[in-house]
Amino acid sequence: MFMNSEKYSDVLQNQLTPAIHRKRHHVPSSGVCLQHDTLSFNRTQLTVVTGLLTGHNTLRRHLYLMGLTNNPSCRRCGTEEENSIHIQRECEALVSLRHAYLSSFFLDPEDIKSLSLGTIWNFSKRTGLP
Repeated sequence: MFMNSEKYSDVLQNQLTPAIHRKRHHVPSSGVCLQHDTLSFNRTQLTVVTGLLTGHNTLRRHLYLMGLTNNPSCRRCGTEEENSIHIQRECEALVSLRHAYLSSFFLDPEDIKSLSLGTIWNFSKRTGLP
């Protein structure tokens, strides 16, 4: 059974957010922003953005935890584990892309929460990471 975009937005806003370890992952808190963006997204966009916000994605750290890869290191910089936080906030190899798409070289957790899902999608697409 598949959810329509409006129901998916409700899941993100009401059910998923409390279950996430807020110290490690960042979910935007604006229901209006979530609903507007999710209604215009296709399934791939929803999957990628949700994965980046929750940490359940195809970045190496998550694949390593699932036993699907032997190396959790970042494909771009190789210095840290490749996870959502590292990609969105810390990876030095993505500084120029982060500045161009997210308007900052390095981000704080509150900065991530204030970004639209469309902005996160555009940044993710440009990184070339799965």
